[in-house]
Amino acid sequence: MDGDRWNRLEALCAEALEQKPENRGAWISAACAGDTALRDEALSLLEQLDRDPGFMEAPVASIQDLFPAPPDTGTEEDPHQIGTWTLVRPLGRGGMGTVWLAEREVEGIRQQVALKLIRRGMDTEDVLERFRLERRILGALDHPNIARLLDAAATPDGRPYLVMEYVDGMPVTEHADRKRLSVPARLELMLTICGAVDHAHRHLVVHRDLKPRNIFVTGDGTVKLLDFGIGKVLGESGILGPARATRTRARLLTPEYAAPEQITGAPISTSTDVYGLGLLLCELLTGRHPLLSGGETLAEIEDATLHRTPTAPSQLTGQHTQPGQGRRRIPRDLDMIILKALRKEPERRYPTAADLATDLRRHLSGHPVTARPDTIGYRVRRFLRRNAAPVIAVSAVFLALVATTAVTLVQSRRVAGESARVAAERDKALEVRGFLMEMFGATGAGRAVGDTVTVRRLLDLQAARLDAEPWSPELRAEMLAVLADGYDRLGLWEEAEPLALRSLEIRRSLFRNDHPDVAASLNLVGWIAHERGRSRDAVPLLHEAIHIRRALGPAAGGDLSRSLNDLGVIWNALGQYDSAQAVLEESLAIRDRLFGPGHRTVGITANNLAAAHWFQSRVDDAARIQQRAVEALQQSVGPDHQRTIVALSNLATFRLTAGDLDGAERDYRNLLARQERLQGADHPVTSQVRLSLATALTQQRGAVPEPSRLDEADTQLRQALAAYESRLGVAHPQVGVTLDRLSDLALARGRPAEALPLAERAVDILRRSRGTEHRATADALAGLALAHRRLGGGHLDRALRFQREAVAGFQAGAGPTHAETGRARGMLCDLLLATGGDLVEAEHLCADAVEVVSRGPPGFHEMLPFFRLRQAVANYLLQHPERADSIVAVARREVERGLGGADARRLLDSLTAARRR
Repeated sequence: MDGDRWNRLEALCAEALEQKPENRGAWISAACAGDTALRDEALSLLEQLDRDPGFMEAPVASIQDLFPAPPDTGTEEDPHQIGTWTLVRPLGRGGMGTVWLAEREVEGIRQQVALKLIRRGMDTEDVLERFRLERRILGALDHPNIARLLDAAATPDGRPYLVMEYVDGMPVTEHADRKRLSVPARLELMLTICGAVDHAHRHLVVHRDLKPRNIFVTGDGTVKLLDFGIGKVLGESGILGPARATRTRARLLTPEYAAPEQITGAPISTSTDVYGLGLLLCELLTGRHPLLSGGETLAEIEDATLHRTPTAPSQLTGQHTQPGQGRRRIPRDLDMIILKALRKEPERRYPTAADLATDLRRHLSGHPVTARPDTIGYRVRRFLRRNAAPVIAVSAVFLALVATTAVTLVQSRRVAGESARVAAERDKALEVRGFLMEMFGATGAGRAVGDTVTVRRLLDLQAARLDAEPWSPELRAEMLAVLADGYDRLGLWEEAEPLALRSLEIRRSLFRNDHPDVAASLNLVGWIAHERGRSRDAVPLLHEAIHIRRALGPAAGGDLSRSLNDLGVIWNALGQYDSAQAVLEESLAIRDRLFGPGHRTVGITANNLAAAHWFQSRVDDAARIQQRAVEALQQSVGPDHQRTIVALSNLATFRLTAGDLDGAERDYRNLLARQERLQGADHPVTSQVRLSLATALTQQRGAVPEPSRLDEADTQLRQALAAYESRLGVAHPQVGVTLDRLSDLALARGRPAEALPLAERAVDILRRSRGTEHRATADALAGLALAHRRLGGGHLDRALRFQREAVAGFQAGAGPTHAETGRARGMLCDLLLATGGDLVEAEHLCADAVEVVSRGPPGFHEMLPFFRLRQAVANYLLQHPERADSIVAVARREVERGLGGADARRLLDSLTAARRR
């Protein structure tokens, strides 16, 4: 059968499937218009399909040929050799082609792959287009749990083939049963599968054919997602290109695992894969399909998918028991998760695989799942079941906060002009409250109040009943502030902000604008605005709070130091480092005098002051002050507190900047493990440590980092990005910073087309949230320029424009003598030389870069030989050979000391060879 006739037969059967089963025979006879051979072939195909609904799944990997294939005689239809690959045996045959186990030997090492080859006669334009799409999809997806595309080419007669990673394993359901895995172990497998599917979704790819035969587990337990042959691109992507229209007459699906919208022809989305994951999860847990018992005809399968209510998994386990394993008990939460994934309406399912995975993790950790009705009773039961003992301790903390709140409320009215005794009593009450609030920031693994989820549940319950309490307006404002402060310390800023704003509104209505309670609310509202990415909005609020607290005199010294400290943090975030240093030094002096050198507030402000010095390239001063911060925090709140972890992370960053890569990486790994244990994987502080670890993983002096290190960095950054977007929103500056790091990583892996959209989004977010004169924006602009530079051609003009913007941003945000400014000027020099720009400007830029970077921290010195050699190139072109030779001599000594890496070595060799000629 030739390709055109097959296409006609396929289209005919597809349209017949849209008819009622009893009408299909008559419809086909009429449609064939006297072509009895075509009619008989169509009816035979439909009969086979009705007996075996998986018969027409595409691309076919396991069914036998519809029509007899030529015998295995070594003909071109079944060749023995394709390129360098020897075909060993078929792994699967189908109507369109064959997947082969193929192998070759290179330098004594045997390599095995899966080679997918289109059958002769099936190389029609539709099939070829589907094949090309599969190649684009596989080439774009780079994930440890997705089978990789290794090569793509064509046979001498023009038939395309794909060379893919060979997965030697078994379907995931068979693996789980053979290993007799527990329910939690099966859920862990499912989480891995969700991660692979989510990776595809983030690249705008829907698999559309998730089933056990397409998910294998290897002998070492590695999960591999296979076969994107009917995958769909949802939208335009910088990597995959624009989405392509697919034929609507031929339905591409496996009936037993198809979502309702695949059967009806409705639009496909990521929730289509969620439906497939729900079916897979049910089968993985119970061994049974929630809608089918086996043996149904195609029409019955379609009817069940569209109309039948799925059976809850807990009701299926009694009917399916593995030998020697007994009945697996399926909790009610898992029933609800799976049934939500299997809803007929796509909009009522989990939107993405990541959302499904989140609920599975919540179930595994004993937290309420979103699939269950979110009643107070359900949440409280889950809370108490998980934390029967800790709830008592947390409640005690909250009651203590109420007690200290009452004291501070009374004393705050009398702070101005009262006796030293009254002021001391109020300060003591504030100190107790401050200490108790620190417990909401994770004080250690062994203390129940360090469980952020436990505290979150308590805060939620208290906030829900806040308006029902018969408190006076003053006490209500204070309790609103307490709750807002608690949410804030857990990183739950969206929940904190409306409470803080309500507190400020009440206090402004009750008191004069110079009242200390108004100042406290101004400070809290400003701080939360900064944490939500609106640092500029926070500055006037903090200034007003400082003005009020200065006017209150010495009795408000502790409060004043808080406002000064917070403003210093905000100035650091806005790149105003001189201003930050000034207010932080004043805050530190006050706190040192009032509380002593080992107090937690001294550690907090010392940490922030060290950052101001580091941003100004004063690394030695920064490290000295940071060590003081670490000692004070370890002494006051302990080594496992969030504040201590932040301080230790900063110290590791200074170590990284000073060139101690191994030590910094070791510190980050320890801190990440501790922070995940204390406050969870999605806490903003955890995400910040992930970013720092990813930076350390991508820096390897004198060599390109190993692929495994870059893979790990990618995983850390994507986890941080997901957490930031979930907790802070998609437009938060930290999202922009993380996207910038992902873009840098894509460039390090030689993928400028992947880096470009990441860099564009990062620049857009940071321009709007931080402005054009901020270091973070400048850094993202430099990354965007580099992505355009690597793409070459018509991108070079844009690269030059964005690099000029980056230089201007660094000069405004960090200062003209900062090492980052010098590095940016050196990269602009390189671009000018690459685009035939002004040689005098280029030489001046590189000379300036060398001077500034050489005075910067050791971590920047890696670029020195490169900038010197570009400066030498400019001088050669300007006909200054003696000056150029002297610059090359200095660069040579630096390269011989191990600076510059392979790029500098190659440039040095090129210049040396050119000079000899």
